[in-house]
Amino acid sequence: MKGRPPKTTAQHKADGTYHATKHRDRQTFPMLDAIPKHPAYFSKEQAVKWNTICAMLQRDGMLSDTYLELLERYCNAWETWSKARVEVDQMGITLVSAKGGYYKNPAILVEKDMLALMVRILEQFGYTPRAAMSMKSTGKEKQEDDPAGFLDN
Repeated sequence: MKGRPPKTTAQHKADGTYHATKHRDRQTFPMLDAIPKHPAYFSKEQAVKWNTICAMLQRDGMLSDTYLELLERYCNAWETWSKARVEVDQMGITLVSAKGGYYKNPAILVEKDMLALMVRILEQFGYTPRAAMSMKSTGKEKQEDDPAGFLDN
């Protein structure tokens, strides 16, 4: 991004240029202290995936009950993707029709659709390279490895 860095909300208020509709702060939700129990219908593999993703969200300060439904959908898509992946591995990419011709295994389409859904959900959490680059920092984080840190002395 070229040009001046954007002013903070506090700077706008001090300058008298604050406008509520243009300077909304990022909405935050209450964070959970512990990883919640997975839905009862989950398979063993889905439960493992649930705990893994919840641990990542907790580590990154985003584990909120607001996001649990989205997380459940991710785990369901992952389970469907996993089953389709196994079917493609077992039966192959192409199948032979009754007339002897070849056609694409329908499980490939399911696998593709579920992978796309999983990526879209991960983008919502900021867990893809492009999504991570577009996330704004609050400015509160301290950079540990500041290459010009010696100039502060």
